[in-house]
Amino acid sequence: MAVYKEPKPTKNGRDWYFKFSYKDEFGATKQYRSKRYLTKKEASDAERMFLVTSTDKVEDNNMTSKDLYDEFRMHNDEIMKDATKYGYDNKEKFIECFYTVKLKDFNIMQFEQWKREINKLNISLRYKNDIYKFLKSILNFGVKWHNLNFQAVYNKMTKSQDPNERKKKCLIILMMSLKSLFLMKKT
Repeated sequence: MAVYKEPKPTKNGRDWYFKFSYKDEFGATKQYRSKRYLTKKEASDAERMFLVTSTDKVEDNNMTSKDLYDEFRMHNDEIMKDATKYGYDNKEKFIECFYTVKLKDFNIMQFEQWKREINKLNISLRYKNDIYKFLKSILNFGVKWHNLNFQAVYNKMTKSQDPNERKKKCLIILMMSLKSLFLMKKT
């Protein structure tokens, strides 16, 4: 990361440029050389601006949720058990609405709309939260492997909750106690 002077200037007198090394998405070291600038100060200012706006990893701004999901499955299918693959196949239909969404455009409003649609379905609260965890694991894969930033969405994402739904265990205990109470009254 330095500014250099080219011995032979261009037709309009530009002879300053900057260059530096970076690693591409495959880990190979590459060199970047800028266009030429009229003064050394212009070249160093352009270098500073370039470093501020660029990141270490190459971001694919056109990546959709479907692309991320396909990579997630391709990466994890080799190491997952068959039962996990089966579960992922069943949960895939619940996240299909995100397939056309570009990851850079994913926001909390889309998540909340999706959550409302999931809550309308006649499935258990536990399964709704399993689907939520499935979506979150896909997003975590994007953070880990593609350097995506979902922090603004993560902080606001919440699991499904239903205060009226009783846990099955509590319901069974209640039924057993009522049954024993009923038997005691009979005798």
